This record gives sequence, structure tokens and C-alpha cells, in this order.
Amino acid sequence: RKKRRQNGNKRRNKKKLEEKKRTGIIQFLSDRRTHYFLGILLISLTAYIAITSISHIKNGDIDQSIILNNTITNAANNTNSTQNIGGPLGAFISYLTLSQWLGFGAFVLTIYLGYIGYSLLRSKKIKFWSITFKCLILAISTSIILGFVTYNTNLPTYIGGQHGYFINDLLIKTTGLFGAIIVNIIIVSLVAFIFINDI
Repeated sequence: RKKRRQNGNKRRNKKKLEEKKRTGIIQFLSDRRTHYFLGILLISLTAYIAITSISHIKNGDIDQSIILNNTITNAANNTNSTQNIGGPLGAFISYLTLSQWLGFGAFVLTIYLGYIGYSLLRSKKIKFWSITFKCLILAISTSIILGFVTYNTNLPTYIGGQHGYFINDLLIKTTGLFGAIIVNIIIVSLVAFIFINDI
């Protein structure tokens, strides 16, 4: 009986500790100071990414050789430093987002981060999952559409990122130019359908 009581007490104590931890986490996340901190953090990050991305459009060609052949630390110690206004880190982040990933579609996600940060500062309730879904769809769609529009151009970088370029490269090779046009029209229609109620 004593062992049963002891085991029962241990279980109750564990439950109480778990409830306290959950309550503590909920209080921390719902605290206005946490919202302010996260809001400022996200807005600062948004500003940094936006500025470095714009700088990459101008100086990406110069920075690319330095980034590809060096780590961020080595690039920082390199006498031929990167031209990006955000330094080697900014050059690396903007190279990944604009050249390697979604191209100009990444600006949609940058705006998304800023909006989330602003809503936290204002303690404004938003439809988080709906906005997240729409921004992801818009970012990916923008990458694919720009990848198609600039597919045969001799631009120094992929406007739709490597994502947009290779998706369209695959489409054109497997379905032909006409098939790629049809798919891009469907994507435009999908975006219009998703955002029609917000216009």
C-alpha cells in the first residue's frame, strides 16, 4: 500500500511539474514583452535581408566569386572584401535567397517576416496559417513565373532563382514550350484564385 501511495504521489508531482512548465511557457509566449522583443527582432531581420538583397542586385556578380571560394570568416578577413552593404554575411544570405533559391520570390517571404514582426509589436491578431500559406504559394509561384519569363535571357543571375529556372527547364524539356506556358498560366490562375477575396 505504501509503495502504491508513493507511486501515486510521484505521478501527481510529475503532472504538477509538467503543468507548471506548460503554464510558464504559455505565460512567456503570451507576455507582451516577448511580443515586443520578437517583433523588433523580426523587423530588424527583415530590414537587414531587404537591404542586403537590394545590394546583391547591384553587386552580386562581384561578390559571387568571393562567396563561392571562401567561408564567411575567410571572406571577412579577405582584403578584397565583398561589396554588399551587409558585409560577407549579407552577401552570403542574399546569394542563397536570390540566386540559389527563389530569386525575387524571396522578397515575398521578406515582407512576410516584416508583417509578422509588425503584428507582434502591435499585438494584432492575424490569421497566421492563412497568411503563411498564401505567402509561400506567392513566393514559389513568383519564382516559377519569373523563371519562365527570363528563361532564354542572358542575365548574370536567375531572376526566379535556380528554383524557378530548373522547374521551367524541366517543364520545357518534358512538355515542350507550349506545356510550360500552360503550366505557368495555371499557376497564375491559382494565385489569382487564392487572392481574389483579398483584392
